[in-house]
Amino acid sequence: VLLLIGTALHFTILFTTKNIIIYQGVALITVLLRLIIVTLYVRKHFPYLYAKKKTNVVLEKNSKRKDVLVSEIAGMVIESTDLLILGVFVGMISASIYSVYNFVVLGLASVLSSCREAVFAGVGKTYYTDKEEFARKMDSFESVYLFLTFFLYSTALILFRPFVENYTANMDVQYYYAGFPILFLLAKLLVNMRIPSIVAINTAGHFKQVKNYAIIEAVINLSVSLILVKPLGIYGVLIGTIVAAAFRTPILIWYSNKHILQRSDFSYWKKILCWVPLFGGCYAFSELATIYCDGLMIWAVFAVICAIIMLIVCLLWGVIFDGKLRKELKQISLKIQKKLNKNEGVRSE
Repeated sequence: VLLLIGTALHFTILFTTKNIIIYQGVALITVLLRLIIVTLYVRKHFPYLYAKKKTNVVLEKNSKRKDVLVSEIAGMVIESTDLLILGVFVGMISASIYSVYNFVVLGLASVLSSCREAVFAGVGKTYYTDKEEFARKMDSFESVYLFLTFFLYSTALILFRPFVENYTANMDVQYYYAGFPILFLLAKLLVNMRIPSIVAINTAGHFKQVKNYAIIEAVINLSVSLILVKPLGIYGVLIGTIVAAAFRTPILIWYSNKHILQRSDFSYWKKILCWVPLFGGCYAFSELATIYCDGLMIWAVFAVICAIIMLIVCLLWGVIFDGKLRKELKQISLKIQKKLNKNEGVRSE
């Protein structure tokens, strides 16, 4: 709710006052409100977390905190060094161009992050009570998450160019370059393909076993970016991110399937591969079609229409090519129908 309110306020400020201080102030207020609300909620519903008395809880001898910290630092290097490298070795103009594209992919990532966080509690409980049920839940989550991921990124492929052209229309530097949208989205797509595996790994607490992969990814990302940034600029740092993600993603998928879910990883790759042709088709359409939107408001209307069409296309695609997604959608529709029938029964009484 706060995210929606904050977004609405941000757009209002952008189109009215255009004051960066007020814009950042709104962001600060929404973050503080969320902090206060979550703190009050936790204190009310989980008071034992704040108990001062001694408990019988015994900490593990080898704490996993250091392993988690190493992975988080590696993730920070992966996410944060591109802008720094561009600013130092190429110049602030390239960093500015990069930030516009990154603004879009970060928005998509926040939506997917909300989806990811929503399943942690449910799968966490079943992992320690019923491993078979945990595997079934993860199987369902994979199908739904991949559907959402490819829907968002396929839609973004079509909308990327007209958005950048409108968003930077009055700038004195060219912001749109061929290949930037697909490289940015491909880099994030490779990262999001491994999210279900990361959920499984985090739930099982296998931080120590996979931390070295995060370090290697950060080293590859940094090394390739530094080598290619001078000759290729933004293309160079994006290639560094893609190469590093292409190393770590298959390993995490393999590890989670073998050591946690105890199954072949072929079923997961099959789910991914079924979406690749659709993603490729959207890229081809974005390159061949000329989409012109005269202003951001017209672009917004077009974006809504495009998203609705892509949602229908992705649903049909998933129903045809992903049997698990088809089953999940059927169960969801039955639950909705059951709830509607129940509400109608209450009204008639």
